Amino acid sequence: MVILNLSQEPPLVQAIFKGNLNEIENLLKENVDINYQDDEKRSPLHASAYKGNASITEFLLQKGARVNIKDSKWLTPLHRACRSGNEDTVEVLLKYNADTNARDKNWQTPLHIASCNNGYKCAKALLAVSPTVNVSDRSGCTALHHACFNGHSDLVELLIQHGASLNAFDKRDRQALHWASYMGHTAVVKILLQFGAEVNIRDKDLYSPLHAAAASGQVCVAQQLLKAGADRNAKNSFGNTPLHTACLNGHELVCQELVASGALINALNVAGQTPVHIAATATNGELCLSHLIDRQANINLQAKDGRTPLHMTAIHGRFTRAQMLLDRGALVDIGDKEGCTALHIAAAHGHELLIGVLLKFGADPSRKGRCGMTPMHLAALSGYVECCRKLLQVRGELDAQDDYGRTCLHLSAYKGNAECVDLLISSGADFNVIDSFGRIPLHYAASQAHYQCVYTLVSVGSSISLIDSAGATALHYAAAADMDGKCVEYLLRRKANTSTLDKQGYSVLHYAAAGGHDGALHVLLNDSSVSNGSGYGNEPLSISPLHLAAYKGHRKTVTTLAAISSDVNVTDSSGRTPLDLSAQFGHVECINALMEYGAHPVAQPGTLRTAIHRAAANGHFACLQQLLDRHMELVDVRDSQNRTPLMLAVQHASEGRKQSTDVLLGYGSVVDLFDNHGRTALHYASCRGSEDCVTSLLDAKASPYQKDHLGKTPFHLAAAAGNVNVLKQLLSQDKEPLSGLKLLDNEHYTPLHWAAYKGHENCVEALLEHDPSSTPVGNQFTPLHCAVSQGNELCAAALLEHYGPAAVQAKDGRVASACGSTDMLLLLLNYVPDLNAQDARQRTPIMLAAKGHACVLELLLTQCVDLSKRDRNGNTALHHACLASAESAALMLLERINESELIDAANSNLRTPLHIAARNGLVAVTQTLLEKGASVTVIDVNGYNPALSCAPNARVADCLSMIIHIMIDAVRTNGRRSGSFNLSSLSLGSRKTQEYNTERTAQIVSPGEEDEDNEDRESYSIRSSDSEFY
Repeated sequence: MVILNLSQEPPLVQAIFKGNLNEIENLLKENVDINYQDDEKRSPLHASAYKGNASITEFLLQKGARVNIKDSKWLTPLHRACRSGNEDTVEVLLKYNADTNARDKNWQTPLHIASCNNGYKCAKALLAVSPTVNVSDRSGCTALHHACFNGHSDLVELLIQHGASLNAFDKRDRQALHWASYMGHTAVVKILLQFGAEVNIRDKDLYSPLHAAAASGQVCVAQQLLKAGADRNAKNSFGNTPLHTACLNGHELVCQELVASGALINALNVAGQTPVHIAATATNGELCLSHLIDRQANINLQAKDGRTPLHMTAIHGRFTRAQMLLDRGALVDIGDKEGCTALHIAAAHGHELLIGVLLKFGADPSRKGRCGMTPMHLAALSGYVECCRKLLQVRGELDAQDDYGRTCLHLSAYKGNAECVDLLISSGADFNVIDSFGRIPLHYAASQAHYQCVYTLVSVGSSISLIDSAGATALHYAAAADMDGKCVEYLLRRKANTSTLDKQGYSVLHYAAAGGHDGALHVLLNDSSVSNGSGYGNEPLSISPLHLAAYKGHRKTVTTLAAISSDVNVTDSSGRTPLDLSAQFGHVECINALMEYGAHPVAQPGTLRTAIHRAAANGHFACLQQLLDRHMELVDVRDSQNRTPLMLAVQHASEGRKQSTDVLLGYGSVVDLFDNHGRTALHYASCRGSEDCVTSLLDAKASPYQKDHLGKTPFHLAAAAGNVNVLKQLLSQDKEPLSGLKLLDNEHYTPLHWAAYKGHENCVEALLEHDPSSTPVGNQFTPLHCAVSQGNELCAAALLEHYGPAAVQAKDGRVASACGSTDMLLLLLNYVPDLNAQDARQRTPIMLAAKGHACVLELLLTQCVDLSKRDRNGNTALHHACLASAESAALMLLERINESELIDAANSNLRTPLHIAARNGLVAVTQTLLEKGASVTVIDVNGYNPALSCAPNARVADCLSMIIHIMIDAVRTNGRRSGSFNLSSLSLGSRKTQEYNTERTAQIVSPGEEDEDNEDRESYSIRSSDSEFY
């Protein structure tokens, strides 16, 4: 909501805020627009209702102010009056028929607003006029939810007395009692319980009101709920009981109350954790833990990950709580699923005091945990020298190797804690142990350029030239990581081999170029044993050190290598030059350096993209500037898709695209060039939603009416993408009224169709504001059809408000029925002129709803719908329900149908609902039809009665007819055995034995017709020729 300066508002609004009725009268005599709306669509009546001046409000209404006018948030003056708690103004508005059921964009009615703001008298006035007390807002909350959340007890009682449902739930299935319990409103909780609220109700996450009270520490509410019979051991979807929840939030008093009431102190959640686990680690859980231990909780129980409460204290270094657990008998060396004990965890997190306590209670320092690491490994990896020192005091194994063959010294060298490395070496650690990757501690120290660790390890005799499993030496890793070159220089001084290539063919120079540390590079280039930068070393990929430096954006490295390179336009195996890589990743300084040494844009084989394309596509406008300064002739160079850099600039780059667009336009890029899809730069900018780019393109005379190969203009793309500001920009460029709205794509859809279909309400409103006409144009499947078919209620409402009832067709009701959207149907019920209107196939909305949309069907049955209507195949709504096997829908219809004409109604194939229900195995429907007197002797077009309709095919039907005939004869002759009959007496007409008449009834169905027609045709297409059965 925009806050406007009152002094800049019209005189009428200023007079209303001053409360000057005489001035208002004088202004209205001057023909001031009484229904004026500002940028937020707020009217003078909104202002009067907000100020609460009842006399001014009534005066405005007498002078023609629209009582139900809505602002941009769909708030009416009645909403405003309820928000301010002005009951006199509310009475005046109600007197002039203000809509009490009007909803804002949050679907809140004036009653919701009054309930939020303790507007007791306002709510009372509203309820006296309208009894709709259980309406829910967009979040699913009723007025009672809001009143309970805010603790308005008088209002809560008023709402309940007027029929508010205690069991109404919001979209997270939370009832009023949940919110009152969480907020600690004891008076409200008492009222709700007195009126019969369910104390153990659950929300979507299975939280009960007792969980809610426990979470916020509301001990008084917890007492109320427990006294009312709340389940103290109820579990939410995470398996947490209220006791878990209280411990998690450190609410000791609630914890005590729950334990005293009999809550299970060893209850497990889905992770297998007890309240003791939770209390052991929760920030404020110390007192809860003490209370649980005093009540004999199991302190050694393991969760699903194998961790005990002692493990949990080690994570956060809960020293006091660990001491408490150990004093009460906690087992110190229980391992979790990874084998880690509490000592492992304490060492990994650097809790040396806790380590001391654990060792004092007998923790094993040599036990292996995750990846085979001991507590010493974890302490060394994390660089906690004091933890290492404490573990060494109990003689932990120094050279123990983890699952990857690494010792504590490997991990300490990687971490770079020289003090820890010195401690381990002085304690006798072996510095030449090779791990599973072929590396000694020196490799790890060099990879992080830890000079002091490298110096120490080399000084004590570590092998400098040892090659690991990747083929790299310590010098390779140092070259990549050494900023000042000290490690590289030291290793070279100690005769490290510079000619070694790793297994991918990369040299130490490649590593240095990728690392971009100029100090290391200069040290290497100054060494006579290192080849110059023109040597690739990696022939299969043709990747030079210059490529790597340009890719990483290391300007100094690029300059150094370009100066000694024989070809700065060298390409890799994909055809990319160093200039391409610098442009793609926005390294403008590298671009300058490369072009200083002769680099220029080269089209990449296949894509035909140049460095200019790459810079534009990624929004690197500074790179574009530098490239075009020297190569302006390439401003509209095309790639393999015929896209120019301008198209890529507006399409792909998220940052810098405006600047890139302006740079390209400044160098003369042609705006209306199109690519292989017929799209211009303005198409892509409109779809992307770049307002600044659209402005620049329109200023450069780009045409918003250009159509692509699908007939879509920038208008269509902006509307479909929901870019309302871009759409407004395009509409402002319309040379003729409605020209943008009348643009049709190849399917005759307008931008309004696409905005409605995609559910972009703001775009729909923008287009409608630009459309003074009363009827939409384009495809007969109108924008309203689009909105209804996709369930876009807000779009549909805006279209209905603009075009009025005349725009509504019966098809809209049918579409809503077919989609199963009750909200949409409710909206359309106010506009659809005839719910019994039929489409080209003679179907009504209730026929489509009968296919299984129970909620829609129930709603339609409350309206004046004609259940005797038939479609072009003679099917009623009951036929449609049976054809779709929608048993619940059929039963719902049968509750309203008692006329024998409808129960035995036959369609064009002479089939009744009983034929179809029996055929589809709808037992309950068949039973109900028979109970209502449905005829069992009606014959369809194939000569079948309902019993024979159950047969899966004609052969079975013939067999069944013979059997039934004999059964009937048997009953008549009363005693003759069925086996004594002569089957030859059953004439099969002119057919020979085993020959069947397979002539099908002629039914021609177009491709657009629905499944029930096909099902009807296929299921009953063969006529029995038994002449004696009937």
